[in-house]
Amino acid sequence: MASKSRLNFFPQYEELLSSRTKSTTARLGDASQRFQIGQPVELTVGWDRENAKVVADGVIKHLIVKKLKEITNHDLEGESPDCTSRDSVRFVLSSIYRTVVTDNDYVSIIKWEYE
Repeated sequence: MASKSRLNFFPQYEELLSSRTKSTTARLGDASQRFQIGQPVELTVGWDRENAKVVADGVIKHLIVKKLKEITNHDLEGESPDCTSRDSVRFVLSSIYRTVVTDNDYVSIIKWEYE
């Protein structure tokens, strides 16, 4: 069996993942080539993927790709407190990816259930 794919998060999200509060993530670009519904994933934390530690396991339950301007509050349910609106998603993704994210950029919304 192939190894699980990994969703890595910065260390400040560890408590949200450990407590199973966070069940959604927004990622810049189209993640549908990398993740699919039903796919098992490791939820990891670390500043870089190579040194990340596994916090929990999950299964992808929902994946949509939309322009940022099309994202709804419903899409963001289960996200962390810093990503509860389109505007906050824009600023968080701009910081993480070190680029200016615009309304016309594609964002993947990935939702999972914990195992």
